[in-house]
Amino acid sequence: MKKVLIVADRPGWAIDKLTKPISEIYLDEVDLCYLNTKRDRFLMTGYSEFNNNLQFSPELMDKYEVVHFHHYKAAIKYPLSNKYRKVISCCTEVGIADLDWKPFDAVIAPTKYCYEIIRKQNPNTYWIPWGINQKKYQYYFGEPQKTVGFVGRIIEHKRYHEIQKAAFEAKIRFVGTGYIEQREYFQKNKGIEIIKDYEWVNLLPEVQMPGFYNRLGIFVCLSRSHFETGPLPVLEAMACGVPVISTPVGWAKDWATHNEDIIFINEEDVWKLSDFIKQLWDNGRMRRKLRDNAMKLVSGFTIEKYAENCKRIYEGKSSSFKA
Repeated sequence: MKKVLIVADRPGWAIDKLTKPISEIYLDEVDLCYLNTKRDRFLMTGYSEFNNNLQFSPELMDKYEVVHFHHYKAAIKYPLSNKYRKVISCCTEVGIADLDWKPFDAVIAPTKYCYEIIRKQNPNTYWIPWGINQKKYQYYFGEPQKTVGFVGRIIEHKRYHEIQKAAFEAKIRFVGTGYIEQREYFQKNKGIEIIKDYEWVNLLPEVQMPGFYNRLGIFVCLSRSHFETGPLPVLEAMACGVPVISTPVGWAKDWATHNEDIIFINEEDVWKLSDFIKQLWDNGRMRRKLRDNAMKLVSGFTIEKYAENCKRIYEGKSSSFKA
């Protein structure tokens, strides 16, 4: 395998769940660095430690045969070079049709939407969905609690406040973890945060996340269309045996099937989320069906398979993903 430099954004960012495993699986061939390793850019999520992180610099690239970026604005600064193969992962669906993807030797597109748009510009675009660590994220066969869960950033497009409100209206305990990026959406439902059937934990360490998922009765993703290329918590929840209600976005839109391994809630029905939650909680047979089918579905999306597909891209081989 060629010598590879992976360039991530900052330590503790969710992309670490994809980049760090590649550098660990291919320890002798892959190094991981960050665009910003300063203390004020570090997120204490448990994905990475603050100390001993390699700071990116343009001079580093000339020491490697492949450079794999995950941040478009940073990657586009540096011209193609005969010294290294330049690879980029598309980490969002926002505005990608307006970007120039031609300068890259290969583009990794995690969703069909990304793939179809970017491939019009760059034929060396490969549809490779994310994967998760399924040795870590597993179902414990416990009795689920009567809870609705949220995992991720509190930011407008994820609509945390809508999930919080719907759980309250459904009279089901709401539990969430992540970090607060836009505080106005954290505080939008004044009063709910002080009742006994609500719990929020800032940046729960990743070692505790499988246990967090396993106590959930239902997991909800309410992200708006064409933002997400995951989100990874949907896959993690499924692997931990949690029935999922989600808008048809990202990975779920590409791979999941309504009423088989997921409950899709369309944009025009978001206002009825509390009804979706109540109906699913009251239907134990459906929850078990979704749990079992989703665990089978997500078993094909491992971090090892993702790393193997990236390796093929590094080596200049075509890579078509099969679940």
